[in-house]
Amino acid sequence: MKKKPGVMIYFDMRRMVKLLTDEEKGKLFEAILDYGETGCTGELTDTLRIIWPLIQNRLDTDSFQYDKKVVKKTYAAYTRWASEHREPVMSYAQWL
Repeated sequence: MKKKPGVMIYFDMRRMVKLLTDEEKGKLFEAILDYGETGCTGELTDTLRIIWPLIQNRLDTDSFQYDKKVVKKTYAAYTRWASEHREPVMSYAQWL
């Protein structure tokens, strides 16, 4: 699977982030980047552990949607290649 180029930060997260200290904001930002890249967050403080599930859910949803788009675009590239080379094209279900 293609590596994702990054993660989205949404404006509606600001309500939670405003309640954090500057140090916690930095740790949260690092946790978001770490989770987006490796799937791990490292150690989170008590406050961050409370809000993390909300942010993690958003990151997971985005990641799932991204992965679906990558698969669809890869299949589209395959069908173009097969057509150009006069090869039989598998259905999407067979190709998966």
